Amino acid sequence: MFYKMINKKREAWLASKDCPITALINYITTTGKMRDAQIEAISTYLFLKIAYDNKPLSQLFYSGAFNNIDIKEIELKSNARTFLNNNPAAVALLEYASLIDDSGAMVSPKVVKQIKDNPESIDYESVFKSLFYDISYTDYLFSLPMGERVIIVTGCINA
Repeated sequence: MFYKMINKKREAWLASKDCPITALINYITTTGKMRDAQIEAISTYLFLKIAYDNKPLSQLFYSGAFNNIDIKEIELKSNARTFLNNNPAAVALLEYASLIDDSGAMVSPKVVKQIKDNPESIDYESVFKSLFYDISYTDYLFSLPMGERVIIVTGCINA
């Protein structure tokens, strides 16, 4: 589910005129030597590496780097809205918990309710650290699905 949040930001980055990998991705696409999943894996890896300075995913989510929701459009109590306006990690967790999975269910309605009712009660930094295995180093490769990991490792070996 984190991938959905990352993917929105990656797509915006790839579409921007300042994207430094546009020519590379266009070349890879036009040569037709890689599958879409391979191109997507490389795009995601380079996006995280270049656009976010190789920072750990837990730190990026905690800082709100992948926030896509507008809290003005969400029904909230005034204290929750004030808290969310000043806490990008809370917004990130709210967005993540609100995502809809493949079966059509919300990821975590209990977390959404807790954030809306009492956002101060959650230690957001600890939550994101634990979601990403309490590691302090960059772990993009191991956070990708297995197929994408193999693609990137193979690409690095062949380069």
